[in-house]
Order: sequence, then structure tokens, then C-alpha cells
Amino acid sequence: MRRRRLPTTRPQPILRGDGVVLRRPEHDDVPSLVALEDDEMARRFGLFGPSTATLLHAAVDQWHRGWDVDRSVANFLSCRGADGAIVGGVELRHQGDGVAQLSWWTFAPYRRRGWAGAAVRLLCHWAFTDLRLARLEALVEPDNVASLGTARAAGFTEEGLLRSKQTIGPRRADLVLLARVAADPAPEDLTAGSSRLSAHGVDEH
Repeated sequence: MRRRRLPTTRPQPILRGDGVVLRRPEHDDVPSLVALEDDEMARRFGLFGPSTATLLHAAVDQWHRGWDVDRSVANFLSCRGADGAIVGGVELRHQGDGVAQLSWWTFAPYRRRGWAGAAVRLLCHWAFTDLRLARLEALVEPDNVASLGTARAAGFTEEGLLRSKQTIGPRRADLVLLARVAADPAPEDLTAGSSRLSAHGVDEH
């Protein structure tokens, strides 16, 4: 099936809600991203060593193209609303036919504080209300208890185990498939603020 290409009529937005700000990564962020990366991130994303500034500058260019060319990818840095500190990131990748796949990460100093959950809930809200997507999916390793909890708290339902689904670094990994569809009820805390997010949660660059 051919991937649906969305028209590029707007710049990538800034999303705000639940105390978190999601914004486009920029080249000025690279030194912070290099400093924040740790072994857990490398293991989960299959990296064979720490990212370098050169690799991350190339990644920023690729993320920009993913939105600017056809909106097939929307990569955001998750930032603390109070001071703009980078706490992690989220990414949405269009798969075609109204379906997108999500991934997320949190940097070590900010883990287990709810930042990933806030970012994922906000991204889902935008994906369903602004992009009008029908289904969001996430693939999570069975031993990644924190990410499984984040997905469930964001309204995702486990749909099964995909055995030997993906190569991650030197290993072949099983992945849990979780999904949320547009008709599913929104998580309680986001529903309470949905009118605020709809009115004030999206800024243009």
C-alpha cells in the first residue's frame, strides 16, 4: 500500500499542554542532545555507540525533511513548560491509510516523573484532532515496563506480541503491539483539559 502523503501547507506546530511543550528539534539543540544521551537509550534504539554531533546534525536535517517535504514524520523534542529544559522526545511516522506509529524517549535525569506520558497524550490529541488520523500504534519491547505503562496510561490497548519483529542493534527483538483508535475514550486527565488544548495548545512557528 502506498503511503499517504499529506500536503505541506503549514510549518510544524508547537504543541502545549500538561506542563510540557513539544517543539521541532533544531541544530542549536545538538550539544544538549549529545550530553543527555545514555546507555539505556542506546540499547533501546539499537545504537552501537554514543551519538556524535555530526550524526545528530544529520538526524535534525532528516527530521526536518520528514515534515517539510511531505509531513510523513513529525519529530518533537519534549520540553519542560516551566523553563524549556529538554526532557525527551516523541515521534509520529505515517504508515498510510490513516495509521501512524509513535515512539518516545525520556532522558535519564527526567525519567519516572511523568514527562513521557504527558508528551504521548499531547501528541495523540494532536494526531486525532488536527491530523485526523484513525489509528495510532506503538511497538514496545516486553521488558520495557516503563514504556508499556506510558502507552497504557495514554489510552493504548495491547493487541498482541509480534515475535522476532525487529532487529535492534545486534539482537532480534519481540515487540508488543499497542494501539489506540480515534473512537477510543481519551485518558481522563487529557479529557479534562481538552478544550484548553484545542483553543490554545497549537502554535505555529
